[in-house]
Amino acid sequence: MKIRTRLALGFALIVIASFYLLLRQFSARVETQYMQAVEEPMVETSQLLAALLETQIRDGGIDATLFREGLSEVARRPVEARIYSLLKTSLDLRVYITDAAGIVLFDTAQPGETGADFSEKNDVLLTLQGRYGARSTRTDESDETSSIMYVGAPVRSSGKIVGVVSVGKPQRSMATFIAETRDAIARFGWITAGCAILAGVLFSTWLTRPVTRLTHYARAIAQGQRVALPPLGRSELGTLGHAFEEMRDELEGRQYVERYVQTLTHELKSPIAAARGAAELLEEDMPAEQRARFLRNIRIETDRMQNIVDRLLHLAALE
Repeated sequence: MKIRTRLALGFALIVIASFYLLLRQFSARVETQYMQAVEEPMVETSQLLAALLETQIRDGGIDATLFREGLSEVARRPVEARIYSLLKTSLDLRVYITDAAGIVLFDTAQPGETGADFSEKNDVLLTLQGRYGARSTRTDESDETSSIMYVGAPVRSSGKIVGVVSVGKPQRSMATFIAETRDAIARFGWITAGCAILAGVLFSTWLTRPVTRLTHYARAIAQGQRVALPPLGRSELGTLGHAFEEMRDELEGRQYVERYVQTLTHELKSPIAAARGAAELLEEDMPAEQRARFLRNIRIETDRMQNIVDRLLHLAALE
């Protein structure tokens, strides 16, 4: 596998793993963030209703008659509100009122709960204790989206808590926004990851291009071609390329010396053979005239050998 491919695959795996973990964290936080965003106006709504209910206190007790009439009328009002992609046609806000003992006096969603004991429910229990009361309860334990969030606000009379107004909001009312947000996060995240992977591929190509050029240059040298050093910049690869260039010059110089030495060595064989032959003939009896001729040949071949040796010494000095 090419180093460019390895770099691209490694970078892609890192990007995909990072974005996957990041998207999981963001997706997990979406529901919590929406719940927190909805809880804040629910607190204000419950406090507002509690303040209005305090105007209906009679003899230290809560009179829910006007509230019952008013909220019942609200439930019958036609609603058509386009909230981005959601068309809202009904009210899903639940309001119930309990007295100081936690007994339900009025419930907009479930009138049959009137008289039920809610004193153990956290929104009522904690609010009656003077603390912030809130809870989230599933209507179906096997369905995570069936949760309903409740927030309680105290109803006071002469400084004493005489009841609680609780406001409930089902999680399903936020499901559309949660799903859209998760889809948008996932879509944007994967598009960003794709762009990052593409940038990684381009970066790996740019990073490995000098290596490819240097590889082609080294192969050309190995094949004996005389090629110019490609542009490699001033990086470590550029330094390595110049080192290859110097090595090529050294190798070519040594090859020249090797060929030259082989040629001179071959030239030495001829005068050596001639001098040896003349010396062998001089060992025999012969006229002085022939002896002088062989001696002259020996001197001539000796001079040739001396010339060759001098050339070798000169080449060694240059090297």
